[in-house]
Amino acid sequence: MTSTGLRVSTNALNQNERSKLTKRSQKENADSKRNEPLPAKRAALGTLSSNNIRIQPFRAAKAQAPTASHRNSSEANVFAKVSHSAFNVPPQGFSVYIDKDTSKPKSSSSGRFDSLDLDPVVTALSRQPLTEVFPAPSIQNDLYDSPMLLDSSDDEESEADIPEPVKDIDSNSDTITDVPEYAAEIHQYLKAAELKHRPKPGYMKKQPDINNSMRAILVDWLVEVGEEYRLCPDTLYLAVNYIDRFLSSMVVVRKKLQLVGTACMLIASKLEEIYPPEVAEFVYITDDTYSDKEVRKMENLVLKVLQFDMNVPTILSFLDRYEKAADFPQDMKRKLCFLTRYICELTLQDADPYLKYHPSTIAASAVVLALHILELPSWTPSLKHYTGVDLASLNDCISDLHRTFSMAPNQTQKAIREKYAESRYLNVANIPSPSTIPIA
Repeated sequence: MTSTGLRVSTNALNQNERSKLTKRSQKENADSKRNEPLPAKRAALGTLSSNNIRIQPFRAAKAQAPTASHRNSSEANVFAKVSHSAFNVPPQGFSVYIDKDTSKPKSSSSGRFDSLDLDPVVTALSRQPLTEVFPAPSIQNDLYDSPMLLDSSDDEESEADIPEPVKDIDSNSDTITDVPEYAAEIHQYLKAAELKHRPKPGYMKKQPDINNSMRAILVDWLVEVGEEYRLCPDTLYLAVNYIDRFLSSMVVVRKKLQLVGTACMLIASKLEEIYPPEVAEFVYITDDTYSDKEVRKMENLVLKVLQFDMNVPTILSFLDRYEKAADFPQDMKRKLCFLTRYICELTLQDADPYLKYHPSTIAASAVVLALHILELPSWTPSLKHYTGVDLASLNDCISDLHRTFSMAPNQTQKAIREKYAESRYLNVANIPSPSTIPIA
């Protein structure tokens, strides 16, 4: 035999041996896998018995994993080993739930309910009438504690116990922004918010280069700016609030005071106006005293000093509500509205006596003084109810308002007086000052 033929037969013999060895190793691996325990499987729900015991299949309930001897057994055969009758499971899997009559329960010698072909546990859990679970309360004992009980006594109350009539000012709103459902809660929120972010009374004493007269000139100029650009009244009140709060924290030289007022008016316009004047407009009304860059830089400084707390309550936040609470003829409504606003704007120029009062106090005092000037009832139960204060607590503020109103014709700054002396404001600035004031 040649060397080539010997080499071919040797390769064929090696291939046969390798195939036999491969088959033998596969068989040994299969036998070893059959004898190995099965891997852990997730527990199945199993069978629920009538006494709420969960019966799991053997693969989940056995502590030891099944061996190969259990592999050929199906789950049906495994469950068949469990006694079906031991758990009182109905053959059909469902049963009708019957309420047992508990009025006369039957009892056996063992103390358990007699079975009506039902499972004992199911019988014990049968529903009971609500009258037994929740016994009816004693009407005689709880009669006078009921919140729905009306007082039907015939005893006549004394006149001192009868509350004075207070008119409802929240149910009928005449503006689209009023929310009658929350008007009282909004008023309480504003009363609490006015205590925060207030200017410091007497801050002008710490300003070395400016005084109250310079501030009054600034406010008088802002009133003219508001009239020139027809800004809403809230813009003016907010701007003055920003000025006072800024001057309470920062020392300002007189040549920068107008720049502070311009920046505060710009910020207030952005908050209140639909179309606020642009920065170029404010530069123009200052006669180019300040540049566009200076106005923007001061605006940035004011916002930082005030910590961006810009939406604060002012006198106007309370004035409308207190005017509604007053008693007056309908033909006097506009005149009363203009007169109260004239009195309130006069307080913006004079910072010294009015910074110590809350905005709500000034608003209530202005309404009382305006009613007194127009010879109308100045203090009514409705005003007391909606302002939440007594007339005695307003005496000091009313006295200051009366003095300011009386001295207005002699003031050097006349922008506010000239504004309310026009016919569109019914010439309320020309009304003479009364000699007396309403004091409790």
